Amino acid sequence: MRQGKARAVPSRNPEWTEDEMILGLAVYRRIGIGSLSKTRREVLELSELLNLLPIHPPQYRATSFRNPQGVTRRLNIFRELESGRFRKGYAKYKRLLEKFGADTGAIQNAASEVLAKYGHIGA
Repeated sequence: MRQGKARAVPSRNPEWTEDEMILGLAVYRRIGIGSLSKTRREVLELSELLNLLPIHPPQYRATSFRNPQGVTRRLNIFRELESGRFRKGYAKYKRLLEKFGADTGAIQNAASEVLAKYGHIGA
């Protein structure tokens, strides 16, 4: 039996897709601006969900792929933008905020569509 080369684990994770950002924004809207934490149940559930979804193949995922700390950092981008802070790399998050505004119903519907696209139910 031939042994293949061990696959190298990437050192960086892939950029967040719009689908992932929509799911993140939906959680951010549910949690609210003041209570983001890597130990919060909703953050842990989003981290688990993002790891289950087949958006990024396993060979492109670093060991820290969508972990609770990274998810919290991404959700904090929405908070920073709503506080008037804009940094390099935030443009796609800003566009998403502008697209949905404060319409929680629209973002929850969009999140449900993302989940349905990947065969998951609920948001």
